[in-house]
Amino acid sequence: MIEFKEVNKVFRDGFHALKNITFKVEEGELLVLIGPSGSGKTTTMRMINRLIEPTKGTITIEGKDISKEDPVKLRRTIGYVIQQIGLLPHMTIKENVSLVPRLMKWKKERYIDKVDELMHMVGLDPEMFGERYPSELSGGQQQRIGVIRALAAEPKIILMDEPFSALDPISREQLQDELVRLQRDIQKTIVFVTHDMDEALKIADRICIMKDGEVVQLDTPENIIRRPANEFVRSFIGEDRLQESDSISFPKLTKLMVPAVTAGENRRLAESLKMIRNKRVNSLVVVNDQNVFQQPAARIRSPLPGKTSQSRRSWFTLWGI
Repeated sequence: MIEFKEVNKVFRDGFHALKNITFKVEEGELLVLIGPSGSGKTTTMRMINRLIEPTKGTITIEGKDISKEDPVKLRRTIGYVIQQIGLLPHMTIKENVSLVPRLMKWKKERYIDKVDELMHMVGLDPEMFGERYPSELSGGQQQRIGVIRALAAEPKIILMDEPFSALDPISREQLQDELVRLQRDIQKTIVFVTHDMDEALKIADRICIMKDGEVVQLDTPENIIRRPANEFVRSFIGEDRLQESDSISFPKLTKLMVPAVTAGENRRLAESLKMIRNKRVNSLVVVNDQNVFQQPAARIRSPLPGKTSQSRRSWFTLWGI
């Protein structure tokens, strides 16, 4: 999807920010760039949307050399989330989220539907929050809007530059969970910069550890914890995490489960499908007036648009019909 080939960056003052880095970001993965200050992680990320140009080397997206692409058009096809959030204070939340689709001349009906869909995805009712201004939202709510604004134009790639670092610990953890859940649904190619190893281990498919403009190790979180490449990686991970490495495992199924959502026997099908979408679940339990489920399940195929992989189909299940 995104490939760096022998990329170097030397700034005007002579600082050698990147030294011959070569790596690939696979389609649909969340790659975290991490390292100490001055390691080159932010410089690397900003080269993807041409905010910084390489001194030498090639960067391609889907096999195309981005140096030959119009930078403005390129940036409109890549979502970008930054620490400062960057919401425009004079625009409402709906206007902020729909900004890039409007610049891309989307039809009004299309971008309105997209804004409503995205706001529901992060638990913000568009009727309640859509006409508010950024100053009327909490920091966590503003950053949720910043994330979905990056998704609004349906980009294949999203860049995230320490987006949660300015938030309080509780909001930060909530947004990390939200990002993991969103990524399971949308499967975008995400490059995420952070200085926080705990954050990287929590959200990443793979982690790229950088030092002095070089890639030191690029691997899955589990492999990095269990097989650090050298002493720098060991010290950067921290002895406490290394000592806990034997206990690291995939999350239990119960951690991925969500509470059951129920509906009465007389609820219309359209209303049921809307509830499934708004609650972000793929099934409803149909109960009687005593809130009791009695009958076997029937399966219906979803008529609503949604992302499906090649290996699975998307179904909504109404239990008890």
